[in-house]
Amino acid sequence: MGCIVTGALGWGCTLLTPLDDLSDGVPAVQGDGGTDTSEGDASGEDVSAEGSVEADATDAGVDSADGETGPSADATDGDASETGTTAEQACAQQAAAFCERVVQCTSAFSMSVLYGDVATCKMTVGQHCLLVASADGAGVTVPELLQCATDYQSHPCEDLVAYRWPESCRPKAGAYANGAGCWTGTQCASAHCNVNPGQLCGKCATPATAGQPCPYGLECDWGLSCQAGQCAPMARKNEACGPGHTCRFGLNCVGLACSDAPDLGAACDDSTGVSCNLINGQYCSAAMKCEQGSLASIGDACGVVSGQVKWCLGGSTCAPGEGGNYCQAPGDGDSCSPSVPCAPPDACYLGVCVLPGSVTCP
Repeated sequence: MGCIVTGALGWGCTLLTPLDDLSDGVPAVQGDGGTDTSEGDASGEDVSAEGSVEADATDAGVDSADGETGPSADATDGDASETGTTAEQACAQQAAAFCERVVQCTSAFSMSVLYGDVATCKMTVGQHCLLVASADGAGVTVPELLQCATDYQSHPCEDLVAYRWPESCRPKAGAYANGAGCWTGTQCASAHCNVNPGQLCGKCATPATAGQPCPYGLECDWGLSCQAGQCAPMARKNEACGPGHTCRFGLNCVGLACSDAPDLGAACDDSTGVSCNLINGQYCSAAMKCEQGSLASIGDACGVVSGQVKWCLGGSTCAPGEGGNYCQAPGDGDSCSPSVPCAPPDACYLGVCVLPGSVTCP
């Protein structure tokens, strides 16, 4: 599952991972703005990546779903494939690759915001991988999981922080026809599950191609993002940008061209698109200088607090509460909403946090 980026990256939202249908492209982007330190929340979102894997990746701590509430098994029922590797082991390898590459391509601050720490990243991503791979009707195989893990080890950081996964990690076609209920693209013959923001279940659908509309922000095909209501590729460094043509994450649109974000202590101005390095958790202060944000734990105030930005630790989201914004992480059985999403790998279903695969999507 995943969130929508609205302007600047919001840290601490739900999980975007390989194999998930939301990984087909980048979540919706509305502008290249930075962090507004006047008021409001610095709610969360993730930048994903992966890295080197040892054969014994079972140390990644992947837990499969409970027998009664977890997804019904398909090609990933725990039996070893022709490679001698089970789906659980393959997902552990993929999680290890993903999380190690996050560290290599981003920063320690990013890891703290996205997942808390590397061990939690491996556990969460591995569990999510297994849920996706074992979903009803899923078409992914163990060799495909292993290839994705291998390819993450050398995947360009520029692509990784822009939500561009290796081609081998693209969702694989499943058994369900367009219009069938789904929660992940691997269930669908189109390899795309059209899920509206804040919901677990959606419908299998043909993804939107470049130039087609994306009213909810999540309908675009692999390698595209929703920009100004239409699917389009995001611009790389030095490429042209502007309305309807957004720069990749970590870049600013200045003078109609994408350029690197200024770093700590440098001048910034969100109103002109000169925003700070969000990958390192920096923000543009009232003094128009890039300053370092700090971390907030579950229950702590977050967003803009006394003129400074506080990002929620991984697994929690900065969401409205009584008297302000607080880091929240609803778990199994807790209430949830689009503004207060569940802690991964749970997702919000009919206002309650559930494990994906534990319900049948209509």
